[in-house]
Amino acid sequence: MGTLTTKIAVLGSNYDDFIHYLTRVLFHMNLRISVIDCSDEQLLEYTLPCSDKESFFTYRGIDFILDKRNLLLVRELDLSSYDYCFYIVGVNEKFLGVLNNFDNILMITSIFIENFHKLSSFTKRIEANPPLRAVRIFRDYVNTKINRYYFQRELDTAQIEIVEEYLLYLSEDIHKYHIECQYNDQFNFRFIDHNMKKALLEVLYYLTGTNEKSIMKAYKIAGRGK
Repeated sequence: MGTLTTKIAVLGSNYDDFIHYLTRVLFHMNLRISVIDCSDEQLLEYTLPCSDKESFFTYRGIDFILDKRNLLLVRELDLSSYDYCFYIVGVNEKFLGVLNNFDNILMITSIFIENFHKLSSFTKRIEANPPLRAVRIFRDYVNTKINRYYFQRELDTAQIEIVEEYLLYLSEDIHKYHIECQYNDQFNFRFIDHNMKKALLEVLYYLTGTNEKSIMKAYKIAGRGK
C-alpha cells in the first residue's frame, strides 16, 4: 500500500450511515476513496441502494470491496491508488493483531447491549504498543440510570487513547435520514441532526486536517445527495 494512502479501521456497529456520509464528503473534496468490508456480518452491501453487486463495485464514484473477512485476502489488495481506505472491521477478531497498522481508528456503537457488549469484549482483547489513537462515538444515547460514564468505563483500556468522543442522542431525525438513504438512490443528509453534523464535520477535520471552509463546501454538496 502506498505511503500516501490513509488507512482507517472502523470498529463496532451502527456505522454504515456515518461512513457513507463521511465518504461522500471526502469524494467531493476530490479524494479517491475505497471502503472494504472486513466484518463478520458483511452487512455493508445491504446499505447501498443498488442491486447486482459484485465483490468489487463502484457506487457514485466510491469503490466498495466486499467479503474480505480474512486478513490474507485484505493483504492481497493493492489500494495504493486511493487517498483514504475505510476498513469496516466491526468486531472481527482476525484483525485484533494488526490494528496498529492503521493510521486512524473510528469506534462507533449504539448503547443497546447486544452491540455495546460486542465492542467492549473486542476492545478488551486489543494489544497495541504504542496505544491506538481513536475517535469514539456513542449512538442512540438516552438518559437512563445507566449513564455515559458506565459506557466509557466499559470501553476504556490502556491500549486505546481516545482523542475525541461524541455522544449522539437517540433521534428520529437521524433515523429518518438513515432509512431514506438506504432506500433512495442518493445520500441526502444536509439537514441532519445538529449533533450528528457536528461529529461528521469534526471527524472530517481530524482525518484530513483540511481547512473548515473546504470541508463545509464539500459537505453542502454531498448533503444535497450529489
